[in-house]
Amino acid sequence: MTLPPSPEVAAELALPYHLILEVLRTGCGSEDHIASMTQLTVKTMLVGESSGLKLEQRVFRDAREGIVRCRRSGRCTGTWMIDRRAYESLCEVLATYERQLRRAPFYLFMLAEEDVTALIGHRSSRFEGR
Repeated sequence: MTLPPSPEVAAELALPYHLILEVLRTGCGSEDHIASMTQLTVKTMLVGESSGLKLEQRVFRDAREGIVRCRRSGRCTGTWMIDRRAYESLCEVLATYERQLRRAPFYLFMLAEEDVTALIGHRSSRFEGR
């Protein structure tokens, strides 16, 4: 737990995000795909804060803005596609995540996953209470 995941596990953890990113780039994505990239961005930021392998603030901001643009467009048109700027920033997020997987202790990813899950649960319960 105090060591990074093995290279095999790291590749297995990162691969789905590569596929999702390409699906979103080609316009064949869904709301679930953009939600996955949102979760990856937040997890990468959280692990970076704990490990020192940080995502640049500019990259985080650009990724967040690109995700918002995709969500707005997707909800209006039904086409879930990221633009070039969002694609480039999300590629940087994914590259940072892969660097973290090679060097950060595995427990940091578990803690980040718990935080993201709690955030989603809190947000869902808040919306259900309306």
